[in-house]
Amino acid sequence: MQMKDLPEGWQLIQLRDAVTKVGSGVTPKGGKESYQASGIPLIRSQNVLDGVLDIKEVAFISEKQHRQMSSSAVYAGDVLLNITGASIGRSCVAPHGIGEANVNQHVCIIRPTAIITPQYLNLVLCSSYGQRLIDSYQAGGGRQGLNFEQIKSFPIPTPPVEQQRLINGAITTWDDALKLQARKLQQLRKRKKEVAFRLMSGTKRLEGFTGEWRNAILSEFFARLTTRNAVGNTNVLTISAQQGLVSQTRYFNKSIASEEVSTYYLLNRGDFAYNKSYSAGYPMGVIKPLTQYDQGIVSPLYICMRPITNDGGFFEHFFEIGILNRGISRIAQEGARNHGLLNVSARDFMELDVRIPEADERRAIAEVLNTATKEIRLEEDKLAALREQKRGLLHQLLTGQLRLS
Repeated sequence: MQMKDLPEGWQLIQLRDAVTKVGSGVTPKGGKESYQASGIPLIRSQNVLDGVLDIKEVAFISEKQHRQMSSSAVYAGDVLLNITGASIGRSCVAPHGIGEANVNQHVCIIRPTAIITPQYLNLVLCSSYGQRLIDSYQAGGGRQGLNFEQIKSFPIPTPPVEQQRLINGAITTWDDALKLQARKLQQLRKRKKEVAFRLMSGTKRLEGFTGEWRNAILSEFFARLTTRNAVGNTNVLTISAQQGLVSQTRYFNKSIASEEVSTYYLLNRGDFAYNKSYSAGYPMGVIKPLTQYDQGIVSPLYICMRPITNDGGFFEHFFEIGILNRGISRIAQEGARNHGLLNVSARDFMELDVRIPEADERRAIAEVLNTATKEIRLEEDKLAALREQKRGLLHQLLTGQLRLS
């Protein structure tokens, strides 16, 4: 962005000329062992989200450590910017009422002067302009880290303060709409999960179905899939709990697969894969079908299988709500975890017990849940459209193409 591109009355200023502080903290002596159950909040990169400070799982340090780290004390109105790691570039404003707090070395404090409001500066950093700026300082696009001199040199398009406040007010209104839509989505997902669990566990029966459920094993409904990638497919997939089986390049913005992928398993649309990685909210891993591509390949660390019955998508919902977790926990070897993976053998997995209704009831349950899924996806599309519209509006406001009065 050049000065000639800005409206009359705007300035393109280096951040150093509009702040009284750019700096971060340190890891307290003793590292994690020094954290306490209560005390002074220590803000880390996982607490700084896009435009929001999330302190639900904040660490705490002692008042003595806080005093020793006085140069990195946080005050209301400070802009907090993640400067290292995968979350580099996320920023938020420390809210009023934050009280005493501190940051570690991964979070930079930017303290603006009266020239620029904290809310406006945060909007610039969160915008596509700000993110491109941050990317431009990363050698090779690796986004490994920012230093303070780089941050101070950021060119910030700066309108008069009153215009900054109007811009922030307009975006706040948009954010309120986004929050309402996100809350609606959350409620729909919660409702679907509750209905799915009741239907899948048999505590609620659909009208017209009274037959007894039976005990079976997973291999009655799936055949284990071990087809190697002999066709040279290069669509390497990974499992996301939210997005399902997706391309690695789309999920990570790069491929993290081995150069040699001929040993990877080849999946067709409708096949399932089980990622044995455990994570928060998914202690027994994730099982997802391939729905977004006709074919793809996955690491041989995954357990893959192909449906041999027509259940109308019943098992996609069955796996999604975690009914298999208890069984997986039973067959996983305690204490034997390799590279973050549960030690679950394919043979034991395919022999897991399932309590199941007959085929016609499975298809009826799937139809109910498929309808709920379609409703959720419509609302997800609305949320995505709102976010895209906000990005477009923010770009117009930050470049002065759209003036508020």
